[in-house]
Amino acid sequence: MKKWGQSLLALLLALALSFSPAAAFAAELSAEQGGSNELTEEEKAVVAGELLAGIIDLVNSKYVGDEVNTEMLYEAAVRGMTLILDPYTQYFNEEELARLEQSLSSSMYGIGVRVEMNSASKPEIIYVMPGTPAEKSGLIAGDIIESINSKSVEGLKLDDVILLIGDSSTQSVEISFSRGSSKRSLSIKKEAIKIDTVTDEAFEDLIEGAASNSQARYVRITEFAEDTAKEFKQMITRLQEEGVKRIALDLRGNPGGYADVAVEICNLIVPQGPIMYTIDKNGNRSVISSKLETVPFEKIIVLTDSGTASAAEVLASALQDSKAAVLVGGVTYGKGVIQSLYQMPLGGALKLTTERYLRRSGEELDKIGITPDILVDMPQIVTQVKLDENNSSPDIPLVREILSYLSYDVPIIDNKNLYDEKLKAAVVKFQEASQLPASGTLDDITLYEMDIAVYRNYYKSDLALSKAYELLK
Repeated sequence: MKKWGQSLLALLLALALSFSPAAAFAAELSAEQGGSNELTEEEKAVVAGELLAGIIDLVNSKYVGDEVNTEMLYEAAVRGMTLILDPYTQYFNEEELARLEQSLSSSMYGIGVRVEMNSASKPEIIYVMPGTPAEKSGLIAGDIIESINSKSVEGLKLDDVILLIGDSSTQSVEISFSRGSSKRSLSIKKEAIKIDTVTDEAFEDLIEGAASNSQARYVRITEFAEDTAKEFKQMITRLQEEGVKRIALDLRGNPGGYADVAVEICNLIVPQGPIMYTIDKNGNRSVISSKLETVPFEKIIVLTDSGTASAAEVLASALQDSKAAVLVGGVTYGKGVIQSLYQMPLGGALKLTTERYLRRSGEELDKIGITPDILVDMPQIVTQVKLDENNSSPDIPLVREILSYLSYDVPIIDNKNLYDEKLKAAVVKFQEASQLPASGTLDDITLYEMDIAVYRNYYKSDLALSKAYELLK
């Protein structure tokens, strides 16, 4: 196989008649190298740039087809480069960059979902905001987006998917998604969604039967936007003035945001010592530390779930590793890489993955996530049950767990895989309550409605928050 430099120089020389400047440069570089084909990475980049410029010149002068211009070709070339990089690297033109900046403001226009790329590079809904159009339509965490407005998301970057969902030029969005083996489409009307990135409430306003307690408070951070650290600092001052000593800090569904904002917040609440370690392309390791000598609260419970990601995991892991907080809830998403935003010469910007980070303990986080100290999570979803000739299936125990979680009477039997008459009776009751045909059959629509019921019940009953309250009392 020819070396990279040899192949590129040969191509440039072959195209000499079409764009002589690039070929002349290549020939000159080859002569300077004494005929050597060993080019440095910097020299390869220069030659590739000349080649790209030559190709743009060639297209502009010879191409017969739809109208194109240099800016369009440049943008297409940059977008093409990002396709072989990770899901988080993304090119934004000026309009898309403005939308990205808007997405990190205190309001959004859309349906109310958080989306991340899963291990199969597919956009997965990791959190559905309660009370939003997405929640009302029946979308739940774990749904895999297949297409948006009949446009396949195959090959799209995460930010492309987010921009399509939140496109302000349309009033609704059609989302086709898969949930296990079943596939569905929903048309969802968009609305303006107000996002207060830092909020607090009294527990007695959230949990039925909770006693009034001026020393304990529920606090939520929805994302790490531009003003979040400022809001959080103001909230700490106010809570201290009110005599609050213990808080439950809710990071569930928090997709992250600005890493430097998360570090600012760590310096307000994480004890003195490392926050995280960063590692760049060359393996250089740096430590980012908290200088906080006195923590503002005597006890902190942090709530997490699979939607807790990126910058939110920086804060959660630093609090857990420093023993400054107890984590309650579900395992977090596991995004341990950091992106930097670079302005491009012709407008727009490139968001590029430039570092990975390790948690305060020195452990990896990427693709692993954070396991809470106390696991309080919803049951797994079930999408298909195939009964054998004995009326049994290995998925039946999960059906039992779901119905029990939903407060249906499901007696425990020795053969947990058996779809017995008592379990069937519970299924019939669920179908009746859900206004489905009361057949007792575990068909796709019944399982689909079970999954939605579990998701809504989890956020309505909020067992994780109740556990946090018990620990704080």
